[in-house]
Amino acid sequence: RTPPRMRVQRVLADDQEISLEPPVRVPPGTRRVTIEYTAYCMTAPDNVRFRYRLEGFDEHWLDGDTRRRVSFTTLAPGAYTFHLDARNENGVWSDKPVSFDLSVQPSWWQTSAFRFSAIFIGLALVYALDRVRIGVLRRRTQVLLEATRGRALAEERESRLREELAHVARVATAGEL
Repeated sequence: RTPPRMRVQRVLADDQEISLEPPVRVPPGTRRVTIEYTAYCMTAPDNVRFRYRLEGFDEHWLDGDTRRRVSFTTLAPGAYTFHLDARNENGVWSDKPVSFDLSVQPSWWQTSAFRFSAIFIGLALVYALDRVRIGVLRRRTQVLLEATRGRALAEERESRLREELAHVARVATAGEL
């Protein structure tokens, strides 16, 4: 009737063992974190059942059955706490779950400095594109204004020529009379 004693044997990050010194730091870019554990039981070690929970990822305890390892493949950067509990063949759960802190380090593109820089560069790019667009619109406006002035001058010249032609026609008619 003694509760089983548990121990986390090792932590693997993409099949590479990492140190169990607290807090356990998972390197950036790790795709799979595997935790291997065991429990000491002299009478029937194959009947020891486990349950685990990764605080910050799992809401409830998950049944680990008799497996002695668990893998996580979708851990976002951040801090987690792994809890492990075991039950012996008589149904007695351990007195205190084994716990350790796990810190998944962010990749360079997942850092807040990169995100702020990307937002700043994006805003600067939008501003620069807007300034270019405004410059293009101003040049188009200038071209249209010059074309309008040119048309106005041409219309004015045409009007003067009509008036002169009408005057010449009147003079010619008066000369004939």
